[in-house]
Amino acid sequence: MKIAVAQFNPTVGNVDGNVDGMVGILNSIADESVDLVVFPELVLTGYPPRDLLSFNWFMDQVGAGVERLLEASRGCPGTGILFGSPRPNSKRFGKGISNAALLIQNGIILHEQSKWLLPTYDVFDELRYFDTVDPDDYRVVEFAGEKLGISICEDAWNDPDFEETQIYEHNPIQHLCEQGATLQINITASPYNLRKASNRFSRNSFIAKKIGRASCRERV
Repeated sequence: MKIAVAQFNPTVGNVDGNVDGMVGILNSIADESVDLVVFPELVLTGYPPRDLLSFNWFMDQVGAGVERLLEASRGCPGTGILFGSPRPNSKRFGKGISNAALLIQNGIILHEQSKWLLPTYDVFDELRYFDTVDPDDYRVVEFAGEKLGISICEDAWNDPDFEETQIYEHNPIQHLCEQGATLQINITASPYNLRKASNRFSRNSFIAKKIGRASCRERV
């Protein structure tokens, strides 16, 4: 599988501008026979959108942005596009919004994966805005001859053999492995700090070696 990792720094709240940037990247690689283009977590809204998520007009913009990307994907036949976006959910209780990864192709949503582990430490306050996923809805998806295990940021931060302290009960990556994932892709958005890149590389390479699977990482 040929994967294009689209390093893209979106602007918080500028959904139209962020979609413009994403479409520009898609157009720039249209002739490269890419199987999958991977964008970061919450790339549609920028990270973190925070209280913007509470406004209906903003979520309407998000929905319109997803529709624009679906239309753009029709101009990239055969290419899958993976990107992060807030998504309304059907939960009876909670905030009604998930931090999700969408896999689209040829104008169709092939798969939606909501984030499982929602951080509430340091600068992060995701549990305030998002609902966590139901474990039964956390699943692999078949694409281009692979079984993709799609996870979002924190979902890959809870391996008991790497993390000194585990703050979550579940290990989403292991959950996907048990379903037969052949390729793990983790999309991420988080603030920069010293040694961030080397820490991410160490964590993801450790997990890839442990599970015996390839690991593709996308971050802002």
